[in-house]
Parts: sequence; C-alpha cells; structure tokens
Amino acid sequence: MNKPSDSPSQHYAKDPAVFDEVVVGIFRSSHEGKYIYANRRLAELYGYDSPGELIEAIGDIEGQLYVDPNQRELFLNLIRSQGRIEQFESEIFRKDGSRIWISETAREVCDAAGESLFYEGTIQEITEQKRAELELRRSEILFHSLVENLPQKIFRKDASGKFVFANNGFCEELGKTRREIIGKTDFDFFPADLANKYREDDFGIMESGESLDTVEEHVAADGEKAWVHVVKTPTYDEAGRCSGVQGIFWDVTLQKRTEMALAQERDLLRTLLDSIPDRIYFKDSDSRFLMISRALAKDFGLDDPEDAVGKTDADFFSVEHAKLALEDELEILKTGRAIIGKTEKETWNDGSVGWVLTTKMPMRNPEGKIIGTVGVSKDITQLKEAQEQLAHARDAALESAKVKAEFLANTSHEIRTPMNAIIGMTELVLLTDVTEEQRDCLTTVISSAEDLLTIINEILDLSKIESNRTDLEISEFDLSEAIFGCAKALAPSAHEKDIE
Repeated sequence: MNKPSDSPSQHYAKDPAVFDEVVVGIFRSSHEGKYIYANRRLAELYGYDSPGELIEAIGDIEGQLYVDPNQRELFLNLIRSQGRIEQFESEIFRKDGSRIWISETAREVCDAAGESLFYEGTIQEITEQKRAELELRRSEILFHSLVENLPQKIFRKDASGKFVFANNGFCEELGKTRREIIGKTDFDFFPADLANKYREDDFGIMESGESLDTVEEHVAADGEKAWVHVVKTPTYDEAGRCSGVQGIFWDVTLQKRTEMALAQERDLLRTLLDSIPDRIYFKDSDSRFLMISRALAKDFGLDDPEDAVGKTDADFFSVEHAKLALEDELEILKTGRAIIGKTEKETWNDGSVGWVLTTKMPMRNPEGKIIGTVGVSKDITQLKEAQEQLAHARDAALESAKVKAEFLANTSHEIRTPMNAIIGMTELVLLTDVTEEQRDCLTTVISSAEDLLTIINEILDLSKIESNRTDLEISEFDLSEAIFGCAKALAPSAHEKDIE
C-alpha cells in the first residue's frame, strides 16, 4: 500500500482546478463505488456538462458505468493485490447511453496507518484504438480462414530458408503436420537438386526484391508429367528489411494439358489452312475475316494470311459481289441454315472474273450461340470454262447432226426416184420375150435395186434415230431367202474373183 506523501492527489484536493486543463480524465473514487472527485475532461468523456453533474449522477460505478458490471470487481481485485493498475480496458456507458472504451491507470491511496482511503487515477478514451484492434482481429480471422480454406498451397520462409508458416493445403501436399514443417527447410522434404533450385530462387527473390511468377514442370517417378503455377514474393519486417519469402502454388496440369491440346489443334488447323488448295475462311458476326487459308491469301494478293484479319469482302471484290456475299452471311447468322454447294460468280476489284463452288455454315461458341460464319470456296473457273466449251461443242455437234440428217434425207429422196425408175423399167423388160439367162439377170437387177432402196430407207431411219423420231417395225422374213438373195447379188463379183 502507498504511504501518505506530498502526492499530486493531495495537491489537486487543495486546488482541483489545476487538473481541469489536462487532456486526460482524472478521478478519485471511494470504496463504495462513488466518484468523490472528477476533473472537467472526465466529465466531457462521460458526456456530462460538469464534474459536479457527473459525481451526482453516478452513485454506483459498478452498476451504472461499466457495460460489464464484473469489471469493477476485477478492477478492485487487481488494484488491491498490486497496489496499482495500468491500462485497464473497459467498455462504459456515457450519459446518453452510447458506449465508449476507456483505459484506466490507477492506484490505491492509504493514510499514515496504511488504511485504504480511496482510489485515484487517470482515464483515456481508446474507442478508435479498440475499433482498430477489433477490425484487425476480424481481418486476421478472415485472412486465416481464407488462407486455410484456399485450395492453393501457401507457405512462408525466413531468410535462412526455414518454414515459418504453412497452410492446410501445403501440409496436405507434403503429407506432414504443420508442427512437422515449421522450422524445417526444403532439404527436409524434397530431393537435393529440387531443394537447391528452390533455395536459389529464394535468394534471387530476396536480393532483387522482385516476384517470381512461373509454371514449373515436375516429372514423377513413373514418368508422368505434372505442372504447377508458382508465385513467390519477398517479405519485409517492420524496418523494411527483407525477412524472407512467401509463396503460393497450385496444380495446373489439367489447364496445361488443355493448352497443349488446343495448341496442337491450332497447329493442325494452321497446317490444313496452309496446305489445302481450297479457300477457307472464318468471319465474325460483322462479316470481318478472323482467319483465312493461305490459298485465299494468295488470291487476295497477301503475303501473310494474318493481313486479312479485320477486313471484309469489300476490300477485295467488287461492290456487287461483296453485297451478295454479305446478304448470304446475314441470312446464315439470322436463321442458322447453311448454304451448301452454291455456284457463285466472283468479280474482283481489278475487273477479273472467276467462278467458285461455295459452302457457308454458321460458326457457334461453346454455348451454341452463332458468333460468325465459316466458309469453303472451291475455284471452278476452269471447270466452268470447260463446261462452256463443251456446251458450244455440243451445240455444234447437234447442228452438224441436223445438217447431216437433212442431207441424208434429201439425198435418199434423190436416189430413190431413179432407183424406182430402174426397177420399173426392168420389170417392163421382164414382161417381154427374154431368154432365161436374161430373165435371171434382170431379176437380179430388180433384187439389187430393191436392196438399195432398203438401204436408203435404213439411212432415213438412221436420220430419224438421231432426231429421236424412230418408229420400230416388227415383221417376219425368210432367212434362207434373205441369204440366197445376198449371195445372188454378190455372185458377179465372186465370179470375177474366181470365188465359188
């Protein structure tokens, strides 16, 4: 207990006005829990107009002042056991019922006989400080909750490379408890070559003060490859000195394999676009080129297919052709219906003309929304020219056949007239007196003439066939008689050549 002395409490008891100008609250309270002195600053803190009002209003510090009534008992126990108390924090009610936090520093004052007289001390408001502490505590709780529940692995090391923090993800990755990790280094968990690499990375980060952001490839014992994304940054102490490194890493194997697969597909697509002779192109919803094949770039007069990106058909074709192409693509974007095998006449800006067989389809994103068009155009200019030449040749052949048919018909008619005369005259001669030998010869003449008329009729039938006006006639005939007639007609020629 404190002995009586020439203390400040004795002075302000004689001249309390001295303490009304200080910036902290000053009080004196009795054992019964009443204020027996308060300076003006304390009255202001508690929301009273004057110290007198405060002393009169608060007759029970324990019940009226503290939000937690147990604080007064705790205050008394501490000060009686220690003789004084410092920075005793409490939440109190002000006059208007609002709450503030205060910090008390007090002592017990005794008389000459050592008997306790009262308690005196100072009070400061620490509401803002307390709020900051509470906010900091909340932030720390949220931070630890976040760090411990993130799927990423997080760690911190000091300058010597020893682990000073590891979250749950990192512990699970190593298969160790946090206690087994803290204070250890990479050499306790990883192969020497890998641990050395990690240590060299840490040295580089601490020396340069720059972060490390990289994707590392790991090969397991079975040869399986895995990739992790690693981010390391330097840490600093209160003096601004680098105190170590902190890092976060996560598995990106699936993402890496997806990227590799996409890269392979992109390479295959580029190979296709560079090799196929047909024109292939992709356009956005505004009909601007996104990608074209090398064959189309060549037709456009471009050295690099990338030079076509952002351009439209109007940059290469005539206004009329570009307009027709745009109308087709707008219809595809609107309806989603493809155009298959459309023959198009292309008119270029230089006035040249070509023909293509075009197929255009809608291009969709993964959600199925139409975001553009894709097209393939095959140059058929030579085929078109060949078709035109063939058409001209066909027309010429038809005209020639028509002329020939007319010629055959006319010629046949011209031959038939004298042949009929020959047959008629020969038949008249046969009506006269002729020898058997003469009759036989005249009969052969008639037969040959009739055969010639048959041939002429067949020529006329041929002309009908070519003009698609054929009429088939089915009739019976004597094969022996036909063969005998042929032989008889050829007999003179055979006789001249001594053929039996």
